[in-house]
Amino acid sequence: MELPYLVRAAGMRISAAMGLERDDVDLDAGVLTVRLTKFGKSRFVPLHSTTRTALRHYANRRERGKRTRSSRTTAYSPSSRRS
Repeated sequence: MELPYLVRAAGMRISAAMGLERDDVDLDAGVLTVRLTKFGKSRFVPLHSTTRTALRHYANRRERGKRTRSSRTTAYSPSSRRS
């Protein structure tokens, strides 16, 4: 999934989208938790079903990539939150 798609689909600022952690995304409930927004508050952003599907595909591809990288190199840390 492209970052501009997520920003547009969820009506988010780029900085908020870039600050998302995996725990901020609840695909089952279809909600993003955007923390510390422009005015210092957190908010919930509902996701359209097509955005949820795209994020699921992205998460699956990312997980496959992590497993592949971790098996090829010792420099990669599977406990890393971002890659």
